[in-house]
Amino acid sequence: MKIRLEIVESGYEAIELMFAMKKLIWIFWFSTLCYANTGFIQLLGYGLLADTTSTYSTSDPTDCVNECAATDGCLAIQMVWGSGTCKLMNMIRAYTWEAEQCGFYIKNETDVTITGRSLGAMDQVLQNVVYASKEECPDGWTVGSTTCTLSVIQSTCNEYASFLEATYDGTDCVIPLMNVTYSCPNSVLLLNNFVNGYFCYAVIWRNTTVITSAATVDDMNNFCYQQTGAYLASIHSDEENSYISSLRNTSKSNNAIAIGLIPDEYGYNANTSEYSWIDGTPLDYENFANITTNKYILPIVMLNRNELWLTNAVANNTMWIVFHSLACKRGADATFTKIT
Repeated sequence: MKIRLEIVESGYEAIELMFAMKKLIWIFWFSTLCYANTGFIQLLGYGLLADTTSTYSTSDPTDCVNECAATDGCLAIQMVWGSGTCKLMNMIRAYTWEAEQCGFYIKNETDVTITGRSLGAMDQVLQNVVYASKEECPDGWTVGSTTCTLSVIQSTCNEYASFLEATYDGTDCVIPLMNVTYSCPNSVLLLNNFVNGYFCYAVIWRNTTVITSAATVDDMNNFCYQQTGAYLASIHSDEENSYISSLRNTSKSNNAIAIGLIPDEYGYNANTSEYSWIDGTPLDYENFANITTNKYILPIVMLNRNELWLTNAVANNTMWIVFHSLACKRGADATFTKIT
């Protein structure tokens, strides 16, 4: 399937035209399976101090960021131009100014606010990935009574950006422990948490004048965003599946909900067994009602009133008879306060 690449607004005034100097940063939207919502920022003139978890064989940054989006814990990539490989990275510590550098891409995570800490745009991008898990300590750090610790050598600890307040105590790297509160950006979305973290949810009516029978999955995803600020939902546990189902409006007896799961091919005579979440997260939980190849394969999976995932119908028009709602989801906003 062809991958689409778009330039989108940064949300930081083009990242403050890169800090009042000649430093520029571009935001690219790399769409996994044509529709994903995993945003990556290409750092022009910047490098990253981070750990490399693995390498991936490709010369195409789109392929590499898609691989990162599908890899648990991956927060950034580095294209090794001319080698046919890229590096998948985590444990991001700092950025560096490298005038000729254009091979680093970092995830555009939702904003993390730490009380009393005022940051410039690039520092904010860095803080967002350091605290991407939205937990009291960054991923990989150990939670203590008032601090987070990481077993690394002093030179590695010293690489952390100064605003992260990392110090070396002679044995471990230490940063402040955080108290975290979670919220949603508007009253349409409802806050909840499951095994995969804190998220904001809404199940909304399908506007039949906008989401017609000619609508694409991209149209549905955009409609979710326009109405809620979230995108079509992925589901990663029984509890999350049941919760999303519970949000459906029961005034219609047969109200199927579109979720963000799509097949690799659809339509009559399709022969598909591969499904992917459009947000790039792994398919680590399944609740399919059935998957058959002798019926019309739906372009998007539907959550029925029995909390099962419908993948096919007798005909294309059958889907539009029962499809009344869309499930939308986004990461919760997190506000951190240092524990002293």
